[in-house]
Amino acid sequence: MYIERQVKDWKVGHPAGLNPAAPLDGFETPFALQAVQALRANLRSFQRLFEGCGGDGAGVGFDDWLIAAGHGDLAADMIAAWKVAQAAVDAFPPFHEATTEDFLALNASIKGLSDLIKNEFLAGAGSPLNLSPPAGVEGDND
Repeated sequence: MYIERQVKDWKVGHPAGLNPAAPLDGFETPFALQAVQALRANLRSFQRLFEGCGGDGAGVGFDDWLIAAGHGDLAADMIAAWKVAQAAVDAFPPFHEATTEDFLALNASIKGLSDLIKNEFLAGAGSPLNLSPPAGVEGDND
């Protein structure tokens, strides 16, 4: 749920004006101005956990478990949504140069992935892997 809460809602949603109550005080790495690089790393880390830690997603990941459980379509949808989000983050300007509109567009790009995580992958009793969202995010309905 890191992609949903910390990345989409806080790191991107806050500067987009979508989440003014986010527990942030400016951008991540305010002195080094590396916030967009940190965001890129967050999404690459999701990909490694989801597809596998080897090069190009090699190795066991959640996608393999979804495929084994008969939900290869969800695995493919999540990988496709991750690619959209990663491409948007990779093309994003440094945070201190980005506009509110830039952040709104980035938030929308990440939302496709976060919606799949929240609504299909971690759908409680409906989760294909019998996973539940962590406490504190189960009421999140954006």
